[in-house]
Amino acid sequence: MTSTAPGTSIMVVDDVPANARLLGGILRAQGYQVRECLDGTAALAAAADFPPDLILLDIMMPELNGFAVCERLKADEKLASIPVIFLSSLSDALDKVQAFSAGGVGYITKPFQIVEVQVRVEAHLTIRRLQVELEARNRELMESKERLKELQALQDSLVPMVVHDLINPLTAIACFADSLETAEWENLSAKGRGYVEHIRKSAGFLIEMSSSMLDVRKMESGQMQLNLAACDLGAIACEVVSRLEAMQGEPRVAFALPGQPAVVRGDALLLSRLFQNLVGNALKFVPVATGRVEIGLEPEGGRVRCTVRDNGPGIPPEHQGKVFDKFWQGTARQQGCKYSSGLGLTFCKMVVEAHGGKIGVESEVGAGSAFWFELPQDGPQKRAGRARKAGGNQN
Repeated sequence: MTSTAPGTSIMVVDDVPANARLLGGILRAQGYQVRECLDGTAALAAAADFPPDLILLDIMMPELNGFAVCERLKADEKLASIPVIFLSSLSDALDKVQAFSAGGVGYITKPFQIVEVQVRVEAHLTIRRLQVELEARNRELMESKERLKELQALQDSLVPMVVHDLINPLTAIACFADSLETAEWENLSAKGRGYVEHIRKSAGFLIEMSSSMLDVRKMESGQMQLNLAACDLGAIACEVVSRLEAMQGEPRVAFALPGQPAVVRGDALLLSRLFQNLVGNALKFVPVATGRVEIGLEPEGGRVRCTVRDNGPGIPPEHQGKVFDKFWQGTARQQGCKYSSGLGLTFCKMVVEAHGGKIGVESEVGAGSAFWFELPQDGPQKRAGRARKAGGNQN
């Protein structure tokens, strides 16, 4: 037989003292701690004082029979998990059904075989021991989960504060760099001018990333409100491209605009940053000498589809489903460039979805990428209002 876990406690309940002593002796010989009770009432009281690991329970007893004792055990939250094995001379199938219905885990018919008792006891104690270990692991997991929630809440409160406090000094750095370009440019060496340019671009990148972090946080928590108004996507795209090209130098963006304005109801500031992220992202990845970015707008069926296409390195198929994930980055080995800065495309996805639209990417390695989004022309709030009105008309 398998060795017994030290301290394992078993209660034997039988109104015949000889039977109780016999079972007690068998189990003590295996190393179990055994308590013997001669009636159901005493057994319930003893179990409440010191719950055993397993109970061997006779059925035919005066006052409280074994079925009633088992039902009361299972009704007590502190005792319900104790496995109960019935021992009885009753061999009818209905008696066994009643035993299992009362909460028993096993049934041994008297006169019993010692080996059968030993095997059944050991098996159910093993099951119970595994259950206890599983419950302990589950409690540990729940405690770890709650702790992680607390840490996440702390991080969610601290990160926006830190990022917000960083924006002011970063803005000051960018302003000083602009001032050096404007007032001291002629006095700077070629190397110094290069340093100023790097400072200005790096500060701008950090400010953009910090703003994206704050905006993503606001959108996730539902704190960002859309300032909806009529917006011409073509005009917004042109303004964004002019600003980016002024920073980049040589124009590298071509337009394929519709004959009439592509107007949607949306938040002009957020839509401007949407274009800035998509076009700026494309400009980072295209070749310096031959790189081109094309912006296309197609109004159709109450929606406007915008496509930002580039002739960059392209994105492998296995990465295309991840580029909009928060903080995800994938790197093209040959070019050494990242497909995502970690938050910019996440921000784009949130802006599009907040406007009731959808966004995606089509790409082929070596053939460039096309990021696209579609927006409803009448805006998310107006569409929701129509749905409510339609629902009201049905009443």
